[in-house]
Amino acid sequence: MGRLSHLLLLSVLCLFIQSISCEYVLIRENMTWDEAQVYCRQYHFDLVTVQNYEDWTNVQKAVQPALTSAVWIGLYNNISSWRWSYQNEDISFYSWSESQPNNGNGQEECGLISSIGWNDRDCSTEYPFICFKENETEADRFAFVNVSRTWHEAQSNCRQHYTDLAVIHNQTENQVLTLKMSMEGISDSWIGLFRDSWKWSDEINVVGMSSINWMTGQPDLRNLNQPCGVIRPDGLIDDQLCSNTFPFICKTLEVPAETVGRPYDELMEVPAELVGRPYDELKTKKQIVRFEMKSGQNVNDPAVMETILQSIQQKLTDLAVHNDTTVTWRVQPDGNVFTPKHEDEEKQNVCSHHSRCV
Repeated sequence: MGRLSHLLLLSVLCLFIQSISCEYVLIRENMTWDEAQVYCRQYHFDLVTVQNYEDWTNVQKAVQPALTSAVWIGLYNNISSWRWSYQNEDISFYSWSESQPNNGNGQEECGLISSIGWNDRDCSTEYPFICFKENETEADRFAFVNVSRTWHEAQSNCRQHYTDLAVIHNQTENQVLTLKMSMEGISDSWIGLFRDSWKWSDEINVVGMSSINWMTGQPDLRNLNQPCGVIRPDGLIDDQLCSNTFPFICKTLEVPAETVGRPYDELMEVPAELVGRPYDELKTKKQIVRFEMKSGQNVNDPAVMETILQSIQQKLTDLAVHNDTTVTWRVQPDGNVFTPKHEDEEKQNVCSHHSRCV
């Protein structure tokens, strides 16, 4: 049980640890992106995530020798992840115009308000914008800035001089804004609406579009199609309809023997953006961990699973992981937690022990 607990801990901390190696698994069966994600999470860890040129090179080495078509990777773009700039607040009230949001140019990730409703637009487009002031009366809550800026410039301005870009919670507030816009002679204004751009299946944000080795002219999917990413035999990345079917690449995690039993603080590297920040300012993070175990018992027995879970939780406590960390099982579609490992898969270990595996 000791090795099992260490494996789980190191996986939870894999965003900060540089010594975990990974194994890429090419699955030849054609599946949709969603089906491939379920398969990888059930039998391995997740669809493959790559964050830099070295990772791209390693993935290419893993798949190119046997690759004859494009294959799914963990890249996807969720056009339904709309929320407010202020505290990343979820949206509880919607007032989209007809046929909106439509991701019209394939890059519409910010929202504006007009006389006929909300619309999604390219964040780099310049519009006037509306800020809001917290703890003000309804009459003084919103501030109109009739200077055209990009969405991110508008966000920065609002946060500097007010609270944030406007948040709209109900139809009354929506009508107040549209009426004031009409009185000001403004047709379109940025508000605090935005959504995620490209992400990885394990919910890690893409470092930057330049880090992805896109084909020329890609990504180019339009309208309401949710795009997902494939890697082609030439190593270039293309976007495809998630409902299309392709082979796919899963990733697994391996912990080198020399790291087992070492204090986790010897293995951690704190990212620069977290240095000096209070713990209570850090967002809650969910990490999905996959591990293997051998046992003569029925590991899907509730009593056995509870014993394993308690042991893992105790190990986290012993290693001074914050006490608000919780560990739960992920239940598979068949109702089980553990699934017998399939051996009929091609495997190739292409990560060095000093590669970053996320």
